[in-house]
Amino acid sequence: GRPITLRYSDGGEDDLDIYSPVSSALQALARARKHNRNNNNADDTNNDNNSNNNSNNSSIYNYIFSSTSSSSPSQSSSTGDKNSLRYKSLFTSDNRLGIDGMLHRISAMWDRSQTNILGLTYRLGRHTPGAANPLIDIVAEVTGNFISSSVPTSLHSPGRSSERMPRSVLLLGPPGVGKTTLLREFSFILSSEMRTSVIVIDTSCEIGGDGTQPHKCIGRARRVQVGDRGRQHEVMVEMVQNHNPKVVIIDEIGTAAEVRAAKTIAQRGVTLVGTAHGLTLHGFLKNPELNGLVGGVGSVTVGDAEARRGPNGQFQKSRLERLGAPTFDTVIELVDRRTWRVYRDVGDIIDKMLAGGDPIIETRWKGPKDIVMARFEGRSADVGNKWFDELLENVLAQK
Repeated sequence: GRPITLRYSDGGEDDLDIYSPVSSALQALARARKHNRNNNNADDTNNDNNSNNNSNNSSIYNYIFSSTSSSSPSQSSSTGDKNSLRYKSLFTSDNRLGIDGMLHRISAMWDRSQTNILGLTYRLGRHTPGAANPLIDIVAEVTGNFISSSVPTSLHSPGRSSERMPRSVLLLGPPGVGKTTLLREFSFILSSEMRTSVIVIDTSCEIGGDGTQPHKCIGRARRVQVGDRGRQHEVMVEMVQNHNPKVVIIDEIGTAAEVRAAKTIAQRGVTLVGTAHGLTLHGFLKNPELNGLVGGVGSVTVGDAEARRGPNGQFQKSRLERLGAPTFDTVIELVDRRTWRVYRDVGDIIDKMLAGGDPIIETRWKGPKDIVMARFEGRSADVGNKWFDELLENVLAQK
């Protein structure tokens, strides 16, 4: 058997000398859901912005460890639960479970017959007020405003346009770097502080927590729950058609249908703030299903004279080009929870990348005493020529 393992966002982990049968954990989760839904009024303090971290985390620990044993590995989660089917209704179609008034998410590991639960993963969600402060100028640009007084001069991009059009923002990063945490702050600032009409499409109830009443971390935004993950793209468009938001916030855009829905929303003049999985913008362009969010990539054949002027001086008969306008104007790579790479005017940046150029990219990070620092530099040294060749090969293979 295996003990309970704690994994941290910085990559570290600890094994606890505690063995808990899955059946006990499932019973505790079922009790927690029933208790919180019957006592929403009494549990409103879980939604308090100043205290929710401690109250939420201590509560979820009670649900994990409510019936544990340190005496025998035979009781560990690897033994599974033979009566798992009766708990299957606790989990949504995307295999996620939430608890009213909390931001945590629990997922099950099923056996191959989908009848027994072999293990559980608890992902602890936190509201972190101030998480978006280093990006406050970008948050303001979602509404078409430009904050100059509160942003250090060093953070003003060279050659910035004075145009005040709303700008959609895509947060890009691997799991666990804080994309959803930032989404909550975007929602709170835009809806409560900037008084913008915001709708949060919360398919897994991870942004605003489980239950009919959303967590206060999303501010005045209206939250829409989606019962079936497969319908998320339909709900995205329906919200714009019927509820007239200025901003739509969506977590985990992950399918071609959702990419098309995002394009439809942008074409109707609604600003988007969304997330997608990916390490870098360079790598994201290699994903044929999702790269349409930044305009998509296609190939064209050129003559010999033009081919001699290929990227990096290479003879290149096939050229890469952006296929259309990006759905998102700004892309932010979350390198880690304290470092962000900002691609403003992402269409122009991608054009330069595809032409073999070295666009200037802004990197922000929290320095000593949480002072926000920034630098502007090219990324050719990080990416290299191999990236272009691999992208071209991927695009040609799709034809």
